[in-house]
Formats: sequence, structure tokens, C-alpha cells
Amino acid sequence: MPDIQYCNFVVESTYGTRPGSGQKGYAILSEKLALDNQYEFVRSVDKARIPTSLVKGKRLVRGGINSYLKLDMEAGHWLKALFGKAPTTTTLEASVRFQHVYQIQDDPTATWPSLSIDIGVMKTTEKRYVGCLLDGLSLDVADGGPLGLSWDIIGRPFTAAAIGSAVASGSQDYLAHAQLATFQLDAQSYNNRLLSMTMKNNMQDAFEGGSRNLARGELGPLDIMGELGIRYTTQAILDDFLAETPRKLTATFTGGVLGAGSYQLMIEVDHVVLKAAGAHINKQEQVVQTVPFEAKQNGSNPIIQMTLIDGISSYA
Repeated sequence: MPDIQYCNFVVESTYGTRPGSGQKGYAILSEKLALDNQYEFVRSVDKARIPTSLVKGKRLVRGGINSYLKLDMEAGHWLKALFGKAPTTTTLEASVRFQHVYQIQDDPTATWPSLSIDIGVMKTTEKRYVGCLLDGLSLDVADGGPLGLSWDIIGRPFTAAAIGSAVASGSQDYLAHAQLATFQLDAQSYNNRLLSMTMKNNMQDAFEGGSRNLARGELGPLDIMGELGIRYTTQAILDDFLAETPRKLTATFTGGVLGAGSYQLMIEVDHVVLKAAGAHINKQEQVVQTVPFEAKQNGSNPIIQMTLIDGISSYA
């Protein structure tokens, strides 16, 4: 019989305080969240080889959670914690279909959204992590494969409780490369073979006197970078690279039927700088360009925007 293993989460209303109800399921592949107590072992002058004292430093959880994505698993809560603020929500179909547009938080005085995450291990223990801040997201999908997500997390120490139970986590199929309905650079469609992107918040560790635990999340320098694999059928991308011409990246994944429309996730990166555009031959294999990129601000346009269409009325 398989061991009981699961991941549940709940949105915190107060940073570092786990709500007693409202847990939601999040189907994961693996997790590697580790608590570092940051001890310093001290050797006195007269016992230089032997540690005789201990300084207890900051206590910080850091690590990652890996998953695939179903568009009905309420991933909008995780996107809110990643972007740092609630999305702008529009009703597309009353009580059925809603559009949520996420843009980055750039107000250093704002309170960063946080999650409590429960990890069920074996048949005995539930590790309860609180004050979890999403420091980054890596998104990867290749020709014929699933859309993989890797969430980078920092947070406060966990507590151990008795094993609980998993909460259901969506019924839609996992997204895959086959659901990549649109892939464009500046509204020009291309034959995509790989989409790999990382959004990193580089959050600052905010500690205060009187506690060894993280006090809150603070903004760091935002990095957005990645790599594209594009079937070489035109010289256009190579020309853009040689001319140092930035392009807008748009990728749209379309899921199952939802009311009169469908579930959807759209990723827009406004000003993609192409760092290379290799198109090399290897025997008789298809020529696929490897195109690493990095994003920069373009005027007042949002550097990155994600749009989620699902059946949740609000992620406020």
C-alpha cells in the first residue's frame, strides 16, 4: 500500500499565522523544503580545537515544490503569492468563468501575500510550514511533454503534527505542450519545441530583533529569463538577434471546456531580449534554434503579465 503523501495549502490573512480552516489541495510531484537553524559553533581560546558554545542564528526555511498544472486546481492563489498582489478580475460568464490578470508588485511598502503549506509524510507526520513566500517560479514545457512548475519558497520554521488527509486538487487534465495553443513573438506565430522561463523575485531576508524567524517578505531585484526552442523555418529570429531587436513573447495554454469557453493560461513577456539564436545542423535531424532570452522594462508596459481563466470568482 502506498504511503500517505500530500500537499495542502491555505492563504494566510496574517503573515506567519496558519488559519485553522480553508485548506486546499495542491497536487505535487516532489518537495524539498528544508529548515536551516544557522548555528554557529564557537571555540574558546583555551580550547581552540573543540567547540564549547553554540550561537543560535536565524531560522529560515528554503527550498522548492515541483508540480504539473491543472487549470482548476486554484493555482491563482500561488500566482498571487508569486506576483505579490491580487489580480484584476473580470467576470466573463456569470458564476461560471472568470479572468484574472496578474502583474508584479512594485510597492516596497505593500504586504506580500503568504501561504501556509502542509506536507503529509508517510503515515505519521504532517509538516506545517507557515509564512511561505514565493521567491520564484520556473516553468518548463517541451515538445510532447507536460508543463512543469518549480516554485522557490522561503518561510518560517515548520511544526510537526499528526498525519491528516489530502484535499482534492482539480479534475482537469494536466497541461502539456499539446495545449500550447498560441506561441508568438510580436504577434508572429512560430513552431515551438521548448518553452523554459524563470521569474525570480530575489526576496530579501527580512529579520528583526527579538526573533530568529523571518519577519516578512521584502522586494528584491526581479529577474525574468529563459530559453526557447523554435523549429528553424524562417530567418526572422536570426535577423532579430543580429539586429538586437527585442520582441514581445506570448504563450497561451488552453485547457478543457468551461461554460461557453475554456480554461486558459496566457503568459506575456513584454520586452524579450534575444541573447543568442543558434541554428546548427546535425546530420539529417530537424534544425531547432536555441534562443536564450532575458526581459527588460519597456516604458510603462508591464514587464510580465499572466492571465488565468478559471471558475474561481476571486483571488483577492
